[in-house]
Amino acid sequence: MTNEPLVTIYILNHNYQDYLKQCLDSALKQTYKNIELFVIDDGSTDDSSTILAEYELKVGLTVYRQKNLGLVASIRKAFSIAKGDYVIRIDADDWVTEDFIELLVQRALNKNAAIVFPDYIEVDADSNLLHRVSRFDFENEVQVYDTPAHGACTLVEKKAYLDIGGHLEGIVCQDGVDLWLSMTEAHKVTNLNKPLFYYRQHSASITQNNAMILKNRVAIFSHHAHKRIGYHKVAGVILLRSDLCLEFYLQEDVVYLLDQVIKNFNSSTTINDIFIVCDNPMASVAKKVVKNFSKTCQIHTLPLLSNLDKKLRIEDILKKLSKNEIFDTFDCMISQSIYFPLIRPAYIDLATYTALIHGFIIVETVVENNDVVYRHDGTGLIEISDPSERQERLSLYVRNGGITCYLKNDNYKKNNLGKGHVVIDRHASFYVGNLTDLAIAKIILEQVIHYEKN
Repeated sequence: MTNEPLVTIYILNHNYQDYLKQCLDSALKQTYKNIELFVIDDGSTDDSSTILAEYELKVGLTVYRQKNLGLVASIRKAFSIAKGDYVIRIDADDWVTEDFIELLVQRALNKNAAIVFPDYIEVDADSNLLHRVSRFDFENEVQVYDTPAHGACTLVEKKAYLDIGGHLEGIVCQDGVDLWLSMTEAHKVTNLNKPLFYYRQHSASITQNNAMILKNRVAIFSHHAHKRIGYHKVAGVILLRSDLCLEFYLQEDVVYLLDQVIKNFNSSTTINDIFIVCDNPMASVAKKVVKNFSKTCQIHTLPLLSNLDKKLRIEDILKKLSKNEIFDTFDCMISQSIYFPLIRPAYIDLATYTALIHGFIIVETVVENNDVVYRHDGTGLIEISDPSERQERLSLYVRNGGITCYLKNDNYKKNNLGKGHVVIDRHASFYVGNLTDLAIAKIILEQVIHYEKN
């Protein structure tokens, strides 16, 4: 008999024959002994069955074979089967250290936590080391839980999982985000600043499908925002200043850009009403566009808008505008710049939900900078960012300026929080600053529209 809690490890496999043995061997070599281990083979069509049959015979491995049900359905099945007090998933293309379970269980018991997650190492398809990914210490440094743990290789208390009702149905990825938002609302989470698993980056990984990730993340955030907050009213604000449109020679150029932003707002799931706030010279431009949209789109002229400092941040303008009576009934205001027409509606929704769920007064879109960055110290260039060491505290983000969200309702605000962010891809962050940029943007948008129709 042992007093150690039983831990269920389940390995989820779908056509990972090239990596399966490495994963299985790492799970079988754990220093922690009170383990239940099984594999869910999710409709593999490669030679995984031969490998699994070998381990069934050699070590008595339990294998559950099923048609391809997808990630979340497989997770739900694993939790229904699992006998452990704690449950942890290892994806079959990853592998773990020998003390993986031992250290995570120890941390969970010491901190009375329902979720424990470690740092990890990113590797390529050939197991070559790429990056160490490190997180802030959740016991001493983290105040807001806006960055989720990894979905795989995260220790989860089974009772807590059942208490929250498990994962949402209908999502196919971003399971870690869903679990995180549910758990952090009701249970303690913590981490261990030691790399305990190897996360493989390769072309077959679902994490490479950015469109799918974005769609599922929005669905998850939408569910949790409505669950936590209930009804909320959001204003989409578009600022048109004549002094900032001088680089475009024709009104038709501004009309085109404005039309794209209104289309985004109109397709957004969060925005209730759309407001074009402009100075007098741009009113005629706005009137050309306000038509054929399902959501209410109002034009408000503010003569003094063009007199504002050009360097004034959008967040400061939104704060000033929030005092206007036309925004009295709104909980949140979100602005998209006309100079970023490639931003997708999903990013608008994510920015809104990020503000509402976490209570950030300001949320901005940013682009992660993974390049090597230098400073000059008088003797030459000194490297200040190392792409091989992706520590959270060292991550660099570049302000995009495409979307700014301002949370104006005090009922949703939380104390002592910094600025929230939504990381967007470089494609969406394309800035239209001149006619050449505009021509490129039009070509890209035509290709996107064609792709979506077909």
